[in-house]
Amino acid sequence: MEYRDILERVLLLSRSEAEDKGLAHDELEKLANLLYESYYEYGYIKMKPAEALSIPMYSFALFLKKVFNDRGNVSSPVSSYRDSNWFSRVSLCYLNVRAVGVNRTGDFISATRVIPTLRVDGIHLSPFFDHAFKILYAIDCLWVISDDFINKFYLSLIPAKEQVRFFVETAHLLGKVVGFDLEPHTSQFSRVALEYPEYFRWIKLQRYSDGTIRLADNLSQREQLSSDYQKKIHSEVRRIVKKVLGKYGLRSFSKGDVGAIRTAHAEVISELMQNGLWTIPTHTWNGVGLPEFSHYVYDKNYPEFSYKNMKGEDHRDHAFGLLSPYKFYDNLGINSLPDPLNPPKLDRKVLNFFSKIPLAIIRKYGFDFIRWDFTDHIFDSIVGADPNYPISDRLTPKVIDYVVRKVKKEYPYVGMFFERMGDDFKNYYSIGADLILGGDIWEDISKEYVKNVLKLSIKLHRFNSKRRRKISVSYAVDTHDTENPVIDRSPMIKGGEKVLLLRFFLSRFGSAGEGFRPKYECIGSNDGTTGLFEANISYKPLNWKSNSYINSVYHNIEDTFDKFRDIILNGKVVYVRSKRKVVYWKIESNNGDIVCFLNLSKRKVRFNMPQGFRYIILPYHKTVIEDYSDGVYISSFEPLIGFSEK
Repeated sequence: MEYRDILERVLLLSRSEAEDKGLAHDELEKLANLLYESYYEYGYIKMKPAEALSIPMYSFALFLKKVFNDRGNVSSPVSSYRDSNWFSRVSLCYLNVRAVGVNRTGDFISATRVIPTLRVDGIHLSPFFDHAFKILYAIDCLWVISDDFINKFYLSLIPAKEQVRFFVETAHLLGKVVGFDLEPHTSQFSRVALEYPEYFRWIKLQRYSDGTIRLADNLSQREQLSSDYQKKIHSEVRRIVKKVLGKYGLRSFSKGDVGAIRTAHAEVISELMQNGLWTIPTHTWNGVGLPEFSHYVYDKNYPEFSYKNMKGEDHRDHAFGLLSPYKFYDNLGINSLPDPLNPPKLDRKVLNFFSKIPLAIIRKYGFDFIRWDFTDHIFDSIVGADPNYPISDRLTPKVIDYVVRKVKKEYPYVGMFFERMGDDFKNYYSIGADLILGGDIWEDISKEYVKNVLKLSIKLHRFNSKRRRKISVSYAVDTHDTENPVIDRSPMIKGGEKVLLLRFFLSRFGSAGEGFRPKYECIGSNDGTTGLFEANISYKPLNWKSNSYINSVYHNIEDTFDKFRDIILNGKVVYVRSKRKVVYWKIESNNGDIVCFLNLSKRKVRFNMPQGFRYIILPYHKTVIEDYSDGVYISSFEPLIGFSEK
C-alpha cells in the first residue's frame, strides 16, 4: 500500500473519529493550517510531546497531506546514498511507540504526532514484535507485530504492517530517518526457537524417584550439549510443535491466523515445560562460557542457572533469564573458558539465518539504520584479539562483520549503530560501525568530564580526517536503560534541570567537524519526562512531566545550534581551557569562530570576556549581547557563546 493510500484511510477514519466526538470540521482544518504554518516557519512544531498527542488525528493527518502535496512523494532521505557516511552525523531519539500515549498506551498511528516536535534527524524505534511478559526486548517472533503497538480502530482499513510503514514513512516525509533494534537473542520460548530449535541450546529436565527435578537421563550439562543429545531434544521439540500447530490448523508459527498462532504458542510452551525442555538463557555481560543449570525452583516452576565470571563469582543478579541467545558457536565452556584443544566452532547455518533477519526487516518496513543491541562487550568477550574466538555466548566481531557486509551488499546506505557505552570507536570501526552510543551517562558533570568530552571530539577529528569512511560516538543525553537496576544510573533529569540541560548543550556544542558527536536523546527527555525503562517492561505510558522551562531551553539550544551549524559541522575544536570553575573552548572554521564558556560553579560568575567577538549569545534564552566591555555574568551551570567573523 502506498503512503498516499494509507494517509487517505487515516483521514477517512480520523474524520469519523472526530465527528463522533462532536469536533467541528472548520476548527479541525484551522488547526491543521496552524500546524502547517508552524512547521514551515520553524522546521518543527513547537509543542511538547504530550501536547502534540492531544492534537485531533484528523487535523494532524490534514497537516501531513499538505506536506505530502508540497513534496509530491515519500522516500527515505538517504536511500539514494552510495554508503552510510551520512549516519555518523545524525542525531537520534529513542522512541517506544507503546509508551507514547496520554493516560493510555500509544500506537504507530497516534505516535506520528510527536515526530515533528523532536529536534533530531532520526528515530530509533524500540522492538515492536510480539514479546514475552510485556518486556519489549524479550521478543517472541520476528514477523508478528505486537497488539500493544497497533491502533485497533484503524485496523479495519489499515493492517498492522501498514501502520508500521505509516509511522516510518511519515518520519521520512518530515525528513527523518528511522532505525530498528537487532537482537542477538529471543525470549526463552520464542516462536523462533520453536521453529528452529537447532539454532539455540537446550537442556532437558526430569523428575526422579526421590521427587527432585534435575538434568534428565543422569547426564551432565556438558553431556546434554553433545550433538547427538541436542538432536534428540530438537526432534522432541519439533514433534510437540507439529502436534499443537496441527490442532489449530497451522503449518508453522509464521503463517496463518495471528490469534491461532498465539494460542498455539502458549500451548506449546506449556507442553515443553511439562516435558522438561528449556532453552539455555544468555550469560551476563562479563560471564564466561554458558550459564550452568543450578537447581529447579519448585514454587515458581522454572530452572535456575549460575552465571559465573572469570573469577568464579556468580553474577545471577545481572542475568536476563528470559532471554536465549542464538547458538552462533559450538564447544563453549560451562561457566568456564573454552577448551583450547576443542575451541569454539562457528555455526554457519545459524550465522546465515541471523544475517537474513535485518535484510527481511529493512525490506518489509523501509528502515534506514540498524541499532545493534547487546554489543557493549564484544571486544572483551573474545580470547586475545581473535574476532572468531568467543569466551561466552555473546556476539563476536566475526559474526557482526559478516552480517554488516551482507546487509551493505544489498543496502549500502543503511547505517550501523552499536550499543557501546564507551569511546573505543576504533574497535567498532573495524567491524563496519558508523556510530556507537558513547559512555557519557556514566559520568557526572565536572570540569574534568567536560574536558574529556572535548578531547574525544579532537581524537575523533584526527581519526576521521585521515579516512574516507567515518565513525562517531554519539553524545547520549540519556538512554532508555538508566533506570535499569543492572545499569545503576538514574535518568539525567533526576540530577536536576541544570544537569539535564547542560547535557543537551554539550550534545550540540561539545564537538565539531570530523569529530562531531551527534546527539542521542530519549522520548520525553526534552520536557523532563520519566518512566521510560518501566514502560519498556510493562504495559504503561510515560509519566509525562511537560516541563515548559526544560522544553523551552531545549528548543533554544537547538535554535542556537542551527544558527552556528555550519561553523560546528565544518570546523574543529582547537583548544580547551579552564579558569577556576569556568571551562571554555574554541571551535574554529572558515565561516567564523565560536568560543563556548561554561560556568560549573554553584553561583553566578562575572567573567571578563576576551575582545574581538561580534556578539555574545546566551543559548538558554537566545539573548544577544553586543556590548560586553564591562564583562558578563554567567549563571551557575549555564553556558554562553562568543561569535567572531572571519
